[in-house]
Amino acid sequence: MCAIFGTSDKEKYKTLYELNHKRGGFALGACFIDQDFEPKVVKKRDYTDPYCCAKYMLAHDQAPTSSVRGYHFDTSHPFESKNWIVAHNGVLTNHKELLPDHICDVDSSYIPSLLERENNGEITAIKNVFSVLEGTFSCWIINKTTSNIYLVKQGSTLFADGTTFSSVRFDGCESLEDGKIYIIREYVKTIDQVSTFTSNNPFALI
Repeated sequence: MCAIFGTSDKEKYKTLYELNHKRGGFALGACFIDQDFEPKVVKKRDYTDPYCCAKYMLAHDQAPTSSVRGYHFDTSHPFESKNWIVAHNGVLTNHKELLPDHICDVDSSYIPSLLERENNGEITAIKNVFSVLEGTFSCWIINKTTSNIYLVKQGSTLFADGTTFSSVRFDGCESLEDGKIYIIREYVKTIDQVSTFTSNNPFALI
């Protein structure tokens, strides 16, 4: 089971890492957004301190999918396309049907490539892609052009307080809701809903 988290506070980042590391422990991928709102991706096996100029810090703590799996940069989070950076916790069930020519076999890697095919604005792109994806997930999503940060959730845990979020519950947090698209507004210190998407969770109890 993997975990995602993010915050604008460097001390909180370390605390969130310690909380979420119990769910991961295999590899830590991060994205640090600097004062010029430029996202910088870092992928390593172990904890990485945020850059000194980081304005906002996001991470994905990856769990091994099997006891024999080796670490590879190309199969570790976050995944990128031309305009998108995505980290995903969960399991997708129909990704290969949606993009049969995709090269990387990791289900999460399909998400930025699917977003890349959309051309009706970034929020509409997220709405369209996550409305057709089946499975359970929580994701942080960055649009490289605008440096806007989005969160989505379907059947997976994701908690937030102010502009801090985490797969693991922390003091003062509330659970985000399934089927909603949130944007992190650093300048007003909030995470706000901006749209919705159609939930397709085949594991949900009816």
